[in-house]
Amino acid sequence: MPLKTLRLAMNAAFADYAIPMTLDPDTLALMMPMRGLETCASRLALADGAVVAFWLPGLHDRRAYLISSGTTPGFRRQGSSRRLGCAVIGSLRASGVETLQSEVLVKNARARGLYRGLGMAEVRDIDGYTLPDLKASPGLPGGAIIESAALPSDARDLWDLTPSWQNDSDSLRAAGLAA
Repeated sequence: MPLKTLRLAMNAAFADYAIPMTLDPDTLALMMPMRGLETCASRLALADGAVVAFWLPGLHDRRAYLISSGTTPGFRRQGSSRRLGCAVIGSLRASGVETLQSEVLVKNARARGLYRGLGMAEVRDIDGYTLPDLKASPGLPGGAIIESAALPSDARDLWDLTPSWQNDSDSLRAAGLAA
C-alpha cells in the first residue's frame, strides 16, 4: 500500500478527532520508522479499493505499540476496527510478541471501550501538551535550537517510568533524531 494512500486514510479518520491531525508526507515518512512500523502485522480494511480502517502496530523486540488505528467517518460503528484489532493481536501473539501498548485520549470513550473489549487494560494516565508551531521559527523561546543529541547508554537508569514507545531512545535513534 503506498504511503500516500495510507496518509489520506489517516487524515480522513482523524479530521474530526478531539485533536484533529493532518499528516504531511514528510511527517508520515518520519513517524513510521521512528515507531517501528511492522507491516507484516498491520491490517487495513478496504471498501471499493479505498482504505476505510487501519491498525498499524510498531514492533521492538517482544514489545508492540499501536502506532495508529482509525476508521473513516462513513464506516464507523460497523466492527471494522474490532476485526482489524483481533487480526493484529492474533498476528502479534503468533510471532511471540509479549505486550501491546496503545495510547488513547481519556475522552475517547469508544476507543477505550474497543481496547478494553480486546483485552487491553488501562495502565497509566499520560499528560499531553501543545506547543506553538515550531516550524514557523528557527528556534525555541530563549534561543534554544532543536538538534540531535547523543543519548548516554545509561539514560534509562534516569527514568521514573518507561517513556511511551515513540519517545523511547531506540525510537529517536531510528528516526535519526538522536545519535
